[in-house]
Amino acid sequence: MSTKAKTTLSALVTRCRNGEKKAWRELIDQVAPVVFAICRQLKLPREESFDVFGEVSYLLLKNLRRLRSGEKVLKYVATMTKREIFAQNRKSRLMKFLDGAILEEIHDDPENTPDTIYEIAQKSQAIMDAMFLLPEKDYQLIKALFFDSSNPSYEKIAKKLNITVSSVGPYRARSLQKLEKILRAKKIIP
Repeated sequence: MSTKAKTTLSALVTRCRNGEKKAWRELIDQVAPVVFAICRQLKLPREESFDVFGEVSYLLLKNLRRLRSGEKVLKYVATMTKREIFAQNRKSRLMKFLDGAILEEIHDDPENTPDTIYEIAQKSQAIMDAMFLLPEKDYQLIKALFFDSSNPSYEKIAKKLNITVSSVGPYRARSLQKLEKILRAKKIIP
């Protein structure tokens, strides 16, 4: 981004901070392409992309005063967009997980109380949250191996992660060890 563009963006953020409604519209016009490009890159459906855009716009409005440098607003928006997409993916995976095996288990056992159901949901959410704390490559590997409904082959996973096919297994073992360490630190598992 050119120095002139950074200066213009910084001035626009300052105008927004001063309460100019027109500046806010201009800022949203500037950040919308960034949000939608990231959504498209991560293959989000149109409806979900608009949900992400709405949430990112809200977070930008909420945190604009705390933004240290107005010229870095696009980097902030890009980061928030990715975080929001990953958060939606976690929620979606959790719902699919709950809709599947756990709900069947709950319905099959009349002994399960609302407290038991709540505990299962809490543990599932804790595991998803722990996964999100993994380094990106580890997260992507575990996601591909255990949560991707298309069941990609090791070849596809290796290509996606830019690693050799023969290293997928050892990488998986290390990623699972990292996840286990996080779960133990959070006292989710003994």
